[in-house]
Amino acid sequence: MSFIPRALNSELTLLPSGRVLKNRLCKAPTSEATATYDQDDALATGIPTPIIINAYEKWAAGQWGLIVTGGICIDNFGINFLPGNMWIGESEDCPIRRKAFSELAKRVHSYHGTLIGQVLNIEDQAAYLKAGSHAGAKHLARTIFAAKYLAESGFDGIELAVPEPPKDEETGLPLLHRVLELIDFTQTIIRTALPWQIAEKFVIGLKVSTARLQQGGVDMTGIIRVLQQAESSRYDYISIAGGSYETPLKSAESREHLYRRVINEAREYLGQDISVYGIGGFRSVPLMDSLVYSRTLSGVGMAKPACAEFDFPVNVLHHRVQATLKNPYEYDNDTGVLAATAQLQQAGSKNIMESEGSVNDGIMDLTTRHAVKRIDKVRKRRQVGVSQTGANGPRRFGAYLSVVQFRSSVLNVVCKIPRMLLSASILALLLAALIAPFTAIFLCSKKKQLPGSSTTGTNGAANNGGGLKSKRCNRSAGLGNDDPDLIKSDRGVAGTNETKPSDKVAEFSAPVQPPTDANSKMGQAGKNKPTPSREQTLVSKEQCDTDLRSFLSEVQKNGGGGKPEKAKKENKSNDKADKPPSLAATQEVMSKEGVGKKQPDKKASDNSKERHNKPKVEPTQNESIKTVADEPKVEPGAATAMPTPVKEEKKEKSTMSAVGGGDGGCKIQSEHPMPGVPQVDGAASKYMGP
Repeated sequence: MSFIPRALNSELTLLPSGRVLKNRLCKAPTSEATATYDQDDALATGIPTPIIINAYEKWAAGQWGLIVTGGICIDNFGINFLPGNMWIGESEDCPIRRKAFSELAKRVHSYHGTLIGQVLNIEDQAAYLKAGSHAGAKHLARTIFAAKYLAESGFDGIELAVPEPPKDEETGLPLLHRVLELIDFTQTIIRTALPWQIAEKFVIGLKVSTARLQQGGVDMTGIIRVLQQAESSRYDYISIAGGSYETPLKSAESREHLYRRVINEAREYLGQDISVYGIGGFRSVPLMDSLVYSRTLSGVGMAKPACAEFDFPVNVLHHRVQATLKNPYEYDNDTGVLAATAQLQQAGSKNIMESEGSVNDGIMDLTTRHAVKRIDKVRKRRQVGVSQTGANGPRRFGAYLSVVQFRSSVLNVVCKIPRMLLSASILALLLAALIAPFTAIFLCSKKKQLPGSSTTGTNGAANNGGGLKSKRCNRSAGLGNDDPDLIKSDRGVAGTNETKPSDKVAEFSAPVQPPTDANSKMGQAGKNKPTPSREQTLVSKEQCDTDLRSFLSEVQKNGGGGKPEKAKKENKSNDKADKPPSLAATQEVMSKEGVGKKQPDKKASDNSKERHNKPKVEPTQNESIKTVADEPKVEPGAATAMPTPVKEEKKEKSTMSAVGGGDGGCKIQSEHPMPGVPQVDGAASKYMGP
């Protein structure tokens, strides 16, 4: 069962300012080391950057009750000791600096936070203590200016630190009473310098370092006197630092012992009007809650855990955590400060809107081994830089920057690579899914619409316009590129809408075969390939003559209708597509094609009469007409006997009676041309009419 805090989430009222804090958790001072810095230009040094402003905005969003800045320098000693921290100076004042400080306070107040500026007035304190009885306000001029500057910028208060007391020259004992006078005078002079409307609500805190006072020769009794002086001088709160409460260093037992003793016994010597914070080494939620609940402490502050978890108060409020994150540098303060500074810049690289409300966005987790290796690498780099330049401030600041730049320039890219690759893969898949259907449709349309799509000519056959069917279609139809059934004369006229007479003879004498890819190629590249020679075309045309003459003879024997007996027998073994058409079917086909519908002209009629009046020409043996009844169907490449020629008178009579005269008749031409008969390219041609 998780521990439920009883006191950490309760409100706290600071007196005498009357400021009400939302809880008992305090974000302790941490050096930001990310403000502007220019060794040669004081006006451009110590201005709060967007990184600092964004980081404090996220602390306020994390619901810290009291937020204290890192040490704000007001003199040259401080800025050289802590380069990269914020700086306030009367001679260095400028509108840009004031605007940056005002923006910082505005961002914190947007989440109802309380912002306190810790001021490092080292030179002022040294001057006041050195002046002795002649000390006055002039020795604290820079401190007064800083308090007024913060109040005008919107800060809720100021925190000062107790200096190490000077020592008596004769006895060597610490002059603690000088420190007590400084504590009282500083509080009085600040409230006097501020307008009364601001002074009565302005918070003034005091940081007491037990380790620093112990180093100056102050014991437990002297530290209690300092605490009591702060209460009597009407400070709003005291922050006790100087050790690690839960993880004390064994190498500094006396220091750790004094720190723990002051924390546990301070409230016994103080009243309830002043609030006491313990800062240093608090990690366990039950322990912190028990100290607040028992009124040993008014609140608990932490620095390094606050840089690792900007929303730690929220987690405590909702009972999500029992302790802070484990820090591998609990016993190495220098490296721990270095890591905390890097985490601060990581958080400040984006404002809370850019981080989508996540106050811990971009912060590295020091509990991982990979993060520890990175910090160790930067620490070695920093040690090399410091050893080369000593305690030079700018170079030390550059060492801090090497930490934060390491994260921003390398880690961000490395961490985003897997996310970028995943996003790119998902985007590629989505694009592929969107493009795939359109690609498929485009390819299908390209496949259907090959170059030179087929059209229909006047003869009713498929005319491909230079691009006939593909080889794949020819193979499916049982035709190859060199199929003898393809009429070679058709290839010469492919791509036109006019058909030669020889094409019609081939169409009637044999079943129409689908065009092949060879025809397509001839049509597409007719100019590149030579036209077949006369000898090549005569072979197919003689076969066509034979088929037509046989068909006409059979038509005459059967009285103009019906099929010959031999053809009927052959049809049983042949394909249905190979059956010769009847006269009626032939006439119907020719009527659809428009053959024979042409009106006979007078010249053609005269030519026909002259042909009948001329003496008969005896055909040679090679030109004898063969019929289907006298000769069986000749197979390609087979040896056949010469048929008995039919008497010329009967042949002429039967031919003319079946065909008739004029332009609609049948014209037969042999190698010896007949006078008055038109010639077509020197080849035999026939016209069939109804």
